[in-house]
Amino acid sequence: MYVQITVLIGETGSGKSTQIVQFLADSGIGADESIVCTQPRKIAAKSLAERVQEECGGCYEDNSIKCYSTFSSWNKFDSRITFMTDHCLLQHYMSDKNLSGISCIIVDEAHERSINTDLLLALIKNLL
Repeated sequence: MYVQITVLIGETGSGKSTQIVQFLADSGIGADESIVCTQPRKIAAKSLAERVQEECGGCYEDNSIKCYSTFSSWNKFDSRITFMTDHCLLQHYMSDKNLSGISCIIVDEAHERSINTDLLLALIKNLL
C-alpha cells in the first residue's frame, strides 16, 4: 500500500522542518523532481533553506536547495529541495494545476491555520 499523506507532530526544534526534507532527498524521492516545503512566512522559508544548506555541507550538487519567497522570484523546480511560502506555491498552482516537477509537498506550520494554508491543503487533496 502506498501512503500519500503523512501527518507529523513533534516538539519545536525536533527537526521536522530541516531533517525530514533531507531524509526524503537522501531516500531518492527528490531525484527527478523537487521536494517542496512550504512556510507561512518569507523569513522562515529563507532561514530554513540556509539551515538545510549548512547542515548538508555540500552533500548535494550545487543549487540543489533553493528558496522562493515570492512567485515573481520563482523560475522552475530545478532543485532537489525547494523552500517557498505557501502563497508562492498557491500562485504556482494557478499556472500549473498538476504541480508538475514536484515529487513531495510538505506543508509546514499547518496548525497556524491561514487562508493560504487551508486553501493549499484543499487543492493538494484534490490532486490525490
